[in-house]
Amino acid sequence: MRKTVYFFLNKKINTTILAYGQTGSGKTFTLFGSKSKKEAGIIDYMIEDIIGFTTEKGVTAKCSFLQIYK
Repeated sequence: MRKTVYFFLNKKINTTILAYGQTGSGKTFTLFGSKSKKEAGIIDYMIEDIIGFTTEKGVTAKCSFLQIYK
């Protein structure tokens, strides 16, 4: 995942992660995982990569989350 995150950050491309599906299908778990590090979600891994990138390059990144329900 690190190569993908670095590509978008280097090119200054806005990105979106969209989780769509039936209620109870595991979208929230896939994105956020559980409290244990063994079951981290996509967001956890991306935040680690983004922090690593911004520390390396000395740049600023902005992030927002939006959950649409009903």
